[in-house]
Amino acid sequence: DKLRHMRSGAHTAAFLTRGPVYLVAVSSGGDSVSYLMRQLNCMHAQIISILTSKIEDIFVRNASYDLRSLLGGTDRVLRHLIHAGSREVSFLVK
Repeated sequence: DKLRHMRSGAHTAAFLTRGPVYLVAVSSGGDSVSYLMRQLNCMHAQIISILTSKIEDIFVRNASYDLRSLLGGTDRVLRHLIHAGSREVSFLVK
């Protein structure tokens, strides 16, 4: 069993696991779990598009590797994706 989401007061947290990558979205704005999951899936797709195929080899050798060092300089792109999803709901509508 995997924890996929939880609520605590006005906060909702959604969790997405893709192989060795764990993503978490937390909202206090009343966003639905499905909306948060769509944001996480978009974020995962962006991360994968940034990283090379070498990342899989790194995780095979060291499953606890912190990939933030490989994403250096991309935080602006990732933040834009987060803000675009927050401002424009149609951005994440299927």
